[in-house]
Amino acid sequence: MQGIDLCTTLGLRLRSTRRACHLTQQQLSAKAHVSSREISKIENGAMNPSYEICLLYTSPSPRD
Repeated sequence: MQGIDLCTTLGLRLRSTRRACHLTQQQLSAKAHVSSREISKIENGAMNPSYEICLLYTSPSPRD
């Protein structure tokens, strides 16, 4: 992914993971305790994800 900044890379990874888990932005926002607007901004590279959102997708435990 040469030429793509870290924020964009993280956003694309979050979107891919969210879709693989069959979650909507609204469902993910409820699980992460953030707004769906924040999820959208992160996925579009306009905002860095919080530490909590990063943990949500790096934890080996169930994501329910």
